[in-house]
Amino acid sequence: MKNNFPYLSLSHRPRRAGFTLVEVLVVIAIIAVLATVCLSVSERVKKSGITVKELSAAKNLTGALVTASLDNNGVLPYGVDNMAPGFSISGSAFGTATIHGAAAHRYPFRLAPYFGYKFEDITVIDKKLQYTLDKRDTYAVSLMPSLGINVYGVGGYREEGEKEAIPGAIRQMSTAVAPERMIAFASARLSHEQLDGVAPGFHMITPPKTPGGDWSPRYSESSPSSWGNLDLRHNDKAVVGYLDGSAGMLGKDELMDMRHWNNEAARLDDPHHRPVVSSGGGRGR
Repeated sequence: MKNNFPYLSLSHRPRRAGFTLVEVLVVIAIIAVLATVCLSVSERVKKSGITVKELSAAKNLTGALVTASLDNNGVLPYGVDNMAPGFSISGSAFGTATIHGAAAHRYPFRLAPYFGYKFEDITVIDKKLQYTLDKRDTYAVSLMPSLGINVYGVGGYREEGEKEAIPGAIRQMSTAVAPERMIAFASARLSHEQLDGVAPGFHMITPPKTPGGDWSPRYSESSPSSWGNLDLRHNDKAVVGYLDGSAGMLGKDELMDMRHWNNEAARLDDPHHRPVVSSGGGRGR
């Protein structure tokens, strides 16, 4: 039987087309964009999780601070107490029964009984600080909590050899003019060579204006002391715990408002108030 279809030579058969260089480059570009988007989303989710943890920690810490004051006739514990004697921490998971010196002077271990010695997710949030708990390093745990206390505004800073704190801090809860907007704790940081130059935690923060000096005009990512050891790690905002037990977030302009930091500024309703005291010690310690 005669074939009705003409012979189709190999030279005229359709060839399977491969990818052109342009198409390959387009695919690579799309993959790169998708990878970047996925990484960005992942980072945002991670940061969001840390923010939620810090907000919860801020509430826990302010709650512990207020509860401690109730146990002391309404008197707030010092933010830093360089006269504090050693004390027992037998209720903790640390391998020592008592602590002394700097670890006892800072707030984390003095407030720890009021949050059940549960440092993880309260004073230790960022994974970079986890080693302080793993090594049971009481000095480091006390030095670098994720949130620092407003040491000159709430509780106060007591120098070695002094009976009272440097004037200006709220010592009695009953004297707080506006506890709902008074910063007790906030996201903090410290210069630290072993932790990429900056550790995401420090036990104290200082206000925009102090008798010992003011913040730098601009916030610096690489210099914690430029803004009183505050850390704007939440999309240019800091988590804050207010003295009334609530928590929130403040940006740069809001953090410059002295009414958030100083009781007299709140009483005078003066966002630019400059505290004046006879002693300016304690700054940066």
